[in-house]
This record gives sequence, structure tokens and C-alpha cells, in this order.
Amino acid sequence: MNQPLHSIAPSTPPLTDPAGWEDHASLRFTLLSHFTKPGDATALERVGAMLYDFALEMAPSWPAAGQPTMHLALTAGASDLRYLVGYLTDAGSLILEEGLAAKEAPLALKAIRHAEAIAEIAAQMERDLED
Repeated sequence: MNQPLHSIAPSTPPLTDPAGWEDHASLRFTLLSHFTKPGDATALERVGAMLYDFALEMAPSWPAAGQPTMHLALTAGASDLRYLVGYLTDAGSLILEEGLAAKEAPLALKAIRHAEAIAEIAAQMERDLED
């Protein structure tokens, strides 16, 4: 892992260069952000990296996926985007509906707008699979 989480506040995921996505391929930052005790998120990310490495090493001995590689990649990517849509929508809606932090309302609205844009990208990816 080139960018360990311990280099930042434990509850704040790092902003990473997309080219280094495999350094953080296992556990979502949205999950890791809940582990605020110093060192916990880093330890979990290390376990995630070990699982990812194991999956790559063992993949040749597992049964074939049954779908072309790019179909799987687009399906998995669209699913991760759908997860992010739900996460951002719920986070933004909770702030707005509960009035939990009025000063965060502008960011909550932006989160919901970003979720809508991400949903469009996911939908386009799914339509691409139908072509």
C-alpha cells in the first residue's frame, strides 16, 4: 500500500490518484471512515490489501466467471457507483431531514446532486452492457 491511512486523520479517507486504485482496492473509504481510533483504519486497510492480493493470486485456480471480462468490470463498476449513490443520498438526506447540522446543509445538497450525477453514469454503464 503506497498511501496508508495513518498519514491523515483516522476518520478522513485520503484523496488518492485514480492510477493508484489498487492500493485501496478492498475496503471502501466510506466504511473505513467510521474507524476513528488511530491505527484501526490502517489495520483494516492492510487486511483488505491482503484479501485483494489473495484473490488475485488464487483467481487462476477458481472457476471461470462465465461472463466476458469487460462485462464483469462494467457490472462491478456500476454496482459500486450505485452503492455510492445510496451512501451520498442517505448522508445528505439525513442532514437535511433531521437538521442535524444546519451548517452542513449546503454540502448535503451538493452530496445529493453528486449522487444524481453518479446515478446517471451508472445507468449509462448498464445501458452499455445491453448494446
